[in-house]
Amino acid sequence: MHQRERNVPKCGAALGLSVFLIFGSFQSEASGAEPTQAQKYTYSWDSLKTAPVPQWFDDAKFGIFIHWGPQSFWSSPWGSYQNPEKAYPKLKETFGKTPPEFGYKDVIPMFKAEEWDPVAWADLFEKAGAKYVVLVGEHHDGFQLGDSTRTDWCATKIGPMRDLIGDLGKAVRAKGLKYAPSSHRERHAGMFSDQRYRVKCLPSRDIAEEIKRDPKAAGHRPMAANQWRGDLWHPSLESFRRGFHLAKE
Repeated sequence: MHQRERNVPKCGAALGLSVFLIFGSFQSEASGAEPTQAQKYTYSWDSLKTAPVPQWFDDAKFGIFIHWGPQSFWSSPWGSYQNPEKAYPKLKETFGKTPPEFGYKDVIPMFKAEEWDPVAWADLFEKAGAKYVVLVGEHHDGFQLGDSTRTDWCATKIGPMRDLIGDLGKAVRAKGLKYAPSSHRERHAGMFSDQRYRVKCLPSRDIAEEIKRDPKAAGHRPMAANQWRGDLWHPSLESFRRGFHLAKE
């Protein structure tokens, strides 16, 4: 495997690492007010648009939003299983194998982040003038960059074998920046439609064969299923909603 595909530089952007620079402010009808623990919201735009934007966030103007994870190592177009004609040749070139013999689950242990230096990242963000940092702690693949008691698909148990979320948080806060990891486990709105992911749209035989060979790749077991329990997830979602306001230096 090429060196550029194996290692993430200590500083700056790497293959598959997306860093979004966030400019401007977000306005709401209660812009500048501070959230309160007692405030409740409903699942409607009329309710949500009254959620206050913390004054510090209104003033910050510039932040860093980071996408990083095993997908940095996958080296294949988005939607690989949906578009095998486009993706599989690249996988064959990079790894010498394609699904169902070799799949995304097999790439995760290769994501080591062995040269990653969170202090160097934090130093770069500070020098760039950023006031806050958001790391996508879990993307649509379900792999968590921190520690988890609810799944084995996390950075402390496979791949890096360290808490990437926590390590970056310590480095960023040491520079005086706000920090709050986010969860993107919830699918995009389009994924709630049955049009996009009907079985006939997928190379289902490859996926089924991968799961047959390695059942844990499916993730449909009690440990993973419990992730969707509202009583377990609500506190973490609430923490994310209020994360910037409550973040401690």
